[in-house]
Amino acid sequence: MSMMQRQRCAALVVTLLYLCVPVFTMAQNTTWLDNVASEILTVVTVAVPVLTGLALAFFLWGLVVFLARTSNDQARTEGKRHMIWGIIGLAVLVSTWGIVQVVVALFGLEEGAVPPLPGFQ
Repeated sequence: MSMMQRQRCAALVVTLLYLCVPVFTMAQNTTWLDNVASEILTVVTVAVPVLTGLALAFFLWGLVVFLARTSNDQARTEGKRHMIWGIIGLAVLVSTWGIVQVVVALFGLEEGAVPPLPGFQ
């Protein structure tokens, strides 16, 4: 890390701490923070099922390429790569959802704070 990068990082940390001190000392109204958290939760609620569907489609596309082009080694390698990345994407999404559930249970957050697992209705 160069000296310039260290200075920028230090300036960022100091700025964030300066902005967060009133929140930490309970000297500021934090309703804006609740609103931001609610908006992030709304985005995640929509994004997780969409990303899960895309990861599944990517995996299935890799499977189709792998099975359809058995004579072409390069296409089979491409299909394997798509399947591997699809599985990695699914694992990341499912583990992220699991971590959110653990955090909710650990901190005793309210039941409706986290949306249910994505699925079909």
